[in-house]
Amino acid sequence: MLQPPSLSLAVEEEYQWIDPPTGELRGFLLQRLTDEGMVWREFDPKKGTFRDEIVGSIVRMSSLTELESLLQERRYIVKQRAERRGYQVMVAGTHPFTSWHDPVEALSERFRGTVGTLDAMISRLLFFGLTVQIGVEDRNFAVDVMDVARYMMPHVLAISASSPFWRGEDTGLQSFRATLLENVPRTGVPDRFRTWSAYHRFLQSMLKTHSMNHIADIWWDVQVHPTMPVVEFRIADANPRLDDVLAFVALFQALVAWLWDLRRRNLSFRIYHGDLIQENRWRAARYGLDTKLIDFGKEREFWARSLLREFLYLLTGYAEQLDSWTYLERIYSIVELGNSATRQLRVYRETHSLHAVVNHLVQETTA
Repeated sequence: MLQPPSLSLAVEEEYQWIDPPTGELRGFLLQRLTDEGMVWREFDPKKGTFRDEIVGSIVRMSSLTELESLLQERRYIVKQRAERRGYQVMVAGTHPFTSWHDPVEALSERFRGTVGTLDAMISRLLFFGLTVQIGVEDRNFAVDVMDVARYMMPHVLAISASSPFWRGEDTGLQSFRATLLENVPRTGVPDRFRTWSAYHRFLQSMLKTHSMNHIADIWWDVQVHPTMPVVEFRIADANPRLDDVLAFVALFQALVAWLWDLRRRNLSFRIYHGDLIQENRWRAARYGLDTKLIDFGKEREFWARSLLREFLYLLTGYAEQLDSWTYLERIYSIVELGNSATRQLRVYRETHSLHAVVNHLVQETTA
C-alpha cells in the first residue's frame, strides 16, 4: 500500500550582495539543504572562496503559514548580515549588469561534478534560482511525481521568470537564467524513469562511470532527491517578492496533492516526450506570460495566461484542503499583472537605467 506524502515544505533561496553606491554585485549567499542540515554558502569575490556555515538542522514546515514566518526571519537575518558588510540584499535570477570573469575555480564550486567543464562556460555561472522541496516519502510515487510534473514546469517558468538582463544587456528573454543553466550538465527537462529502481540505477551508473562526483550532482527542473524523502522543484528563477515565492510553493504543494489524489484513485496523467516539454520551456523562457504554450493532448497552442488559469482552477480544491489558497491565489495577480521580469523591463523602459532596475529589485526584496 502506498504511503501518503507528508507534503512538508522546505525552501532554498539565493541572495546577492549589492554595493549601494554602484549597484554592483559584490558577493552572494546560497542556501543548501543537506543531510546534515541547512548550509549557507557565502562567496567572497575578494578572496575568491566560499565559506560554508551550518546554520541549523533541516527545517521542514507543515503549512505555508509556518513557512512564511521562517522565510521572513531568514530574509531579515540575511539583510542584517549584508548590512554588517556594507551591502544591500537583492534577489533575482541574474544581476542586470555585473560581469565576473574570475575566479573561475570558486564559481565552479556551485556545480560539483561538471566533468570536463570549460573555464569559459564556468565563468558564466552567475545566476540564481529558487528550490522548493515537497515531502514525498514513497520513492516510487516520488518518481511518478517527477515524470508527470515535468509537463507543468514551463508553466511555472512563465510566472517565475526574473532574469531579463545579462551583463548590461536586455537579452530579449524573460528568463535568461533558464538558458544559461543549459550550459551545465544534468539540467533542464529530466528523462522519464517510471520507478525508483530505474532512477537509482541511473544514479549509480553515473557515479560508477565518474560522470558525477556526488549522487546529488543533478539540477533538473524537477527531480527526486537521491537521499532525502522529497521532490525538488528547481525550475523557478530567484524572485524578489516573498509573496511570489510563497505562491510558487503553494502551487508545487497543491500539484503533488493532486497527483497523489490521482494515484490513490488509480488514475494517471498522460506522460509526454521531453522534447515536447522542452519546446514549451523555451517559449516560457523567451516570452514569459506573453506567449502561447502547447497543449500536447489537444495538439493546439493556447495563451500561457489561459492555460495557467486552467491549471490554477484544477489545483484550487487541493489548496483549500491544505489551507494554502490565500497563497496560491497570488498567482492570479502575477498572471494578470506580470512576473518579476515584466516589472524589471518596465522600470528599465521608464528610466533607461539598469542601476534603477537594481534599486527596484532591492526594494522588492526588502519590502
